[in-house]
Amino acid sequence: MSGIVVGLIGKIRSGKSSLSRALSENLNWPYVSFGDEVRSITRKRGLDSSREVLQEIGEELVAKRAKEFCEAVLAQAEWQPGESLVVDGIRHVKIVEILREMVRPSVLRLVYVKTADEVRESRLAHEINGPKEIERIEHHSTEEQVGTTLPRLVDLTVDGEKPIEELISEVRAWLGADS
Repeated sequence: MSGIVVGLIGKIRSGKSSLSRALSENLNWPYVSFGDEVRSITRKRGLDSSREVLQEIGEELVAKRAKEFCEAVLAQAEWQPGESLVVDGIRHVKIVEILREMVRPSVLRLVYVKTADEVRESRLAHEINGPKEIERIEHHSTEEQVGTTLPRLVDLTVDGEKPIEELISEVRAWLGADS
């Protein structure tokens, strides 16, 4: 049987990265992250890691080098197509399409972590300066599809406000993994 690649999608501070890491550990599957790759490139370029800079780098990578971006993310782990993997931080339909091809014969399954805006805003409070900044961040090209197009493509939606252990159980049951 081919492996399953679980790609996690969610708005900023929805809990997708926490769930991705915990799921990877629980299933003993490798973990890779689009956000980690963007932060790595930002450091290599000697840039600060503000959200604005990270979004600009992410936008550039998707627009100009999407396939190479996906290759670099997949290379973060010792993993081969046909094996299982957890991918954190998918933010674009274009990336989903590229990943589906790159991970074959593994099957890409998408999980959307849905969290109320008020909860996410409270999680973001220490990082930002008010509602106007949240609006600016969430209307950037790196975020737009996360709340609009991508949720229509997912295989499973989970509640990002639930305890992480509950979310892991829910995803494991959906995957058919033994509890």
